[in-house]
Amino acid sequence: MRNIENEFVDFKSYNIDKQFREIYGDLFLAYKRGDKVTLQRSLSEAMFKHTVSLLKAKKENPFIRQVNSLTTLQARVYAETDHLLPEEQWAQITVRLKGNDLDGNNLV
Repeated sequence: MRNIENEFVDFKSYNIDKQFREIYGDLFLAYKRGDKVTLQRSLSEAMFKHTVSLLKAKKENPFIRQVNSLTTLQARVYAETDHLLPEEQWAQITVRLKGNDLDGNNLV
């Protein structure tokens, strides 16, 4: 996480909980509304394609309605070159979610 903070000046690890909950809440609502712009902005390309296929098939919302807690499992920075230009690097954070589904049931 510290490496991500060092490489991406607008990222602060102390905000990750709040930011992730906000993004995930937006994803839940975007899927519910069929808002592909928000989905594309917030998802990887492969996940966006999968989510669009779920929308077309009229499947149940795959996103948790309310995130109760999240635990960071892994964080990494990837760069295609040694120069670390912004357009040639990205960061990935893997988290475990606990929350509630549409019916209010707890999910892990």
